[in-house]
Amino acid sequence: MRLRNGRFGAALVTVAAGAALLAPSAQADFVDPFTSECSGGDIQGQGATFQDNAQAAWRNGFINGTPGLADPVCQTFGFPSTHAPVITYGSTGSGAGRTAFQNRTADRYAGVDEPPSSSQETAIENGAAGTQDDAQLRTLPVTSGAITVSVNFPDGCTIPTGIAYRPNADGTTRFAVSNNEVEALWYGDYATWGDFIPGIGGAGCDTRPLKRVVRLDSSGTTFAFKGWLQELNPDRVPSWQSFRSPSTQNTVWPNDTGATAVVRGDGVGNQGVAKRVRENDGHVGYIDLATARDDGFDKTGRRSNLNGTDTTPPNDTTYWLPLQNGSGQFRDPTASSNSYREPFATATRGANCATVTYANVPGGSDPTLGNWFNTEGANSPTGYGVCTLTYVLTWEDYCDAYVGTGSNPEQAKARSVFDFTNYITGSAGQTVAQRADYSRLPGSLQTIAANGAAVESWQRPGNTCS
Repeated sequence: MRLRNGRFGAALVTVAAGAALLAPSAQADFVDPFTSECSGGDIQGQGATFQDNAQAAWRNGFINGTPGLADPVCQTFGFPSTHAPVITYGSTGSGAGRTAFQNRTADRYAGVDEPPSSSQETAIENGAAGTQDDAQLRTLPVTSGAITVSVNFPDGCTIPTGIAYRPNADGTTRFAVSNNEVEALWYGDYATWGDFIPGIGGAGCDTRPLKRVVRLDSSGTTFAFKGWLQELNPDRVPSWQSFRSPSTQNTVWPNDTGATAVVRGDGVGNQGVAKRVRENDGHVGYIDLATARDDGFDKTGRRSNLNGTDTTPPNDTTYWLPLQNGSGQFRDPTASSNSYREPFATATRGANCATVTYANVPGGSDPTLGNWFNTEGANSPTGYGVCTLTYVLTWEDYCDAYVGTGSNPEQAKARSVFDFTNYITGSAGQTVAQRADYSRLPGSLQTIAANGAAVESWQRPGNTCS
C-alpha cells in the first residue's frame, strides 16, 4: 500500500488564517486523445440531496452554456466529437454517495455535506474489499448553502403578538423565537405547540401535537444541522455531538419516544422531509433553502409551484423561520431578506451565507487532500446562522482508483471529472450556484477548491497505477 502522502488532518486553521496554497499545474497528465477540454467520456455521480439543485444548474451550464456568463463549457453545438460528455447525478444522500464512491461503482464522483472522517477516508481509499490500490481522496468544497427550519403552522391557530415577525412591513405573519427555543424544540422538549409557544391562539391549539420531521437516510444536512444545535447548547447531556456520530449514521435523535417521537421523511433526501412537513399540519422540519423554496415554504399565504408560477391557496401556513445568528440577530436564510415573499419566478436568489466564517479548514500545501470533517460555519456572527459547505469527492489520480479497468475508458471519465469540477469551482460555476439558491464560496475557500480541481489527474508521471 502506498504511503498516504499529503494528509493534513492535524493542521486545522480558520479560513481567515489562510493556508499555503498550491499553484495549479498544467494539464500534462492526460494524454491523447484526452488532452483538450471536453474530450472526455460520460460520467455519473451521486450523493447529497442538499446540492441537488446546484448539480442540476451546473450540468446545464456545463453542457449548454449559461446566459450572461463567458466561460468555456462543453457546449453541445460546435463540439468536435459525436456528443458532449453526459453527466448525471443521483440525489441519494451523503451516506449513499460515500458508499458508492468507496465501492468503485459506476459513480466517478460523490456529493457530500458530511465530509468523511479519518477512518472513513481510509476505508474509501482502500475500496470496498480493501483490494484496490490506495487511491488518495480529494475533497473539494463546491458551494455553501443554508438549512432552513420550515414549519407547517397549525391551521386555525394564531401567533402571539410578542413573537410575530415583521407583520407590518411584510403584510404577512411569521413568527420568530430565540435559538434556545429552537434548540429545545429539536431536542424533543416539547410535545405540543402550546409547550413551544405559550399563549398560541385558537381553540385547542395549545394541545396540538408538535412533530419533528427528520431525515429517513444518512444525511450530511442532518450532520450540519446537529452541529449547529451543538453550538447552541453544548451543555446538553447526552450531547448533540453524540447524536451525530458516524457510527450511528446521524439517524438517532433525542427523546424519540411517545409523544415526542420523531417522524421520518416521506422518502429519502431533503425532498422527503419537505413533503412530510408540507402535507402534515403542525409538523416542522429542517430543509435546504433550494428545496424549501421549490416546495413552497418561501412565503406565507402563497405557495410556489415547481413550474415557476404562484397560486394562493387559503390558509397556507407553511414557511421557513428567521433564525438568530451568532450575534443574536434574526436573519432569513436568503441573501435578500425580502425574497421569501417575492414571486417564485422573479425572486432574488442566493443563500445568506456569503459572509459566514468557516473554522477548522485544513492547512498544508493542498488542503483538498486534508480532512474536512471538523470544518463548520455553524452559528457564525455574520449572515445566517445555519450555513454549511457542501463538497464533491474525487480522486487525486484516477488511475490509482481504477487500476486494471482499462486506461482509455477510465481516462476519458477522469477527463470529464477534471473539466466538470474545474467549471463548478470557477467563477462561472459559483455564479450558477448562487442563482440556484446557494452562496458563492468565500474567496479563500474558492481558491482552495479551484487549485485542488486544477491538479486532478490521470496517471501522474512516474505513477505505475499498481
